[in-house]
Amino acid sequence: MAKTILIIDDDNAVLASCQRIFAEEGFEVTTTTNPLEGIEMAARKSYTVILCDWQMPELDGMDVVAKLETDAPESAVVMISGYPSIDRATEAMKRGAMDFLPKPFTPEEISATVQKAVSNKLTQEKKALGRFEKMLDKFPTPSLDDKGPKIIAETVARTVGVAKATSPWMSLFVLGIMAGAYIGFGGLFSASVTFDMNPALGIGLKKLITGAAFSIGLMLVVIAGAELFTGNTLMVSSVVTGRVTWQSVLAKWGIVYSANFVGSILLALLFYFSGLWKAGGGALGAVAVKTAYAKVHLDLGEAFVRAIGCNWMVCLAV
Repeated sequence: MAKTILIIDDDNAVLASCQRIFAEEGFEVTTTTNPLEGIEMAARKSYTVILCDWQMPELDGMDVVAKLETDAPESAVVMISGYPSIDRATEAMKRGAMDFLPKPFTPEEISATVQKAVSNKLTQEKKALGRFEKMLDKFPTPSLDDKGPKIIAETVARTVGVAKATSPWMSLFVLGIMAGAYIGFGGLFSASVTFDMNPALGIGLKKLITGAAFSIGLMLVVIAGAELFTGNTLMVSSVVTGRVTWQSVLAKWGIVYSANFVGSILLALLFYFSGLWKAGGGALGAVAVKTAYAKVHLDLGEAFVRAIGCNWMVCLAV
């Protein structure tokens, strides 16, 4: 790959001497006396090295170096200055320069500084790549047998189900109350966004929007770590694999089911006493009552089959 160098300096004598020095060393040399133009050139084309003067009338060289760190991170930047100082050199290095060279300099000095800067830049990039590779090594490479659903099912059976079955009852009860309220929030939200939908939109679209809105309840349960009875039925997998007993699972199911009921009642009371049901001239409250009435009067067989379908989807989501 051809070596390229961009020289930004308002001194034409410096530009001419540097152009001659680096052309003899096989560099493709580009020069400019305008720092703003230099920044644009560096952004358009990748240069192996960029030499930048510190004191220029259009723009401070320190600001140019900082801009090049963002726009040309692959280039090795060297700052040159006729007003050298330790503080200035330190500041240049902080802003992204690989080296700092005071003027006047000999051809040997500028050549050696550029070579050192390029070498340091390559070393810096190799270290960064090495750190990235080490970070990737911390993550196991999945084999062809590591299917997502398979791992999830094994995790539920070996750890999640066991953890739930052995959790303190008070913790489960409090988290169960929260889950009952969260699912209630989902139901309330879905009713709120659909109770006044135009019937002309059709039942299918209304069900789609209702389901999408209701899913926020399950999102809250999963993200907040609450305990929902429907999701906890996954504990069966821990029983089947012999890691917990039916006795412990049934006991925890009873606690969570009761807590879910308490949480739903608390939200229903909040909904009632807040007066939110009065929205739309009481239409929101009427929809809530109508929904409850329809569920209570479902045929027992239909309710049972629908419950299986519902819980199947919930367990897949969890």
